[in-house]
Amino acid sequence: KKLNWDEPVPVDVAKKFKHWLDSIEILTSMNIPRWISSSNVFSKSLHIFTDASKEAYAAVAFLRSENADGVTVQLVLAKSRVTTIKPITTPKLELVGCECGAKMINNISKTMDLTDVKVTLWTDSSDALAWIQRNENWQIFVYNRVKKIRELTDVNQWRHIPGHCNPADLPSRGCS
Repeated sequence: KKLNWDEPVPVDVAKKFKHWLDSIEILTSMNIPRWISSSNVFSKSLHIFTDASKEAYAAVAFLRSENADGVTVQLVLAKSRVTTIKPITTPKLELVGCECGAKMINNISKTMDLTDVKVTLWTDSSDALAWIQRNENWQIFVYNRVKKIRELTDVNQWRHIPGHCNPADLPSRGCS
């Protein structure tokens, strides 16, 4: 909106903020387990989901564990960032989300000692997936991000997921 610091925000913005402020109390009723079980596990796999919208991009990591009792899936880490004020196309934002997910792997693997765990990265962007998987001379913005993603991940780790199934859709688009 390019307002000065002491200038009142428009009524519609104030109304949205008030709604958010009123609904934040529900967070006290949320419970996300923080302990990640590792006893009697047959196999583990790490799944990173990425997404972007005009407002934000995000990456969400889940650890899938199999043991004698069955399968558990636990949230490990989620990151979201607001996009820049400068306009950028959605496919490029999706690629930035993929880069965020690729960076997550290194951090999670070191922190949780998951060096031998199978990693799968998921995106709902066919464009970003094509950029990552094809080796071509892309324009500089795309080239730099693809280069970083390829340094941190294996091209074969990337998969497509339909947008309506992507858990990173919530932090990238927002939700109440």
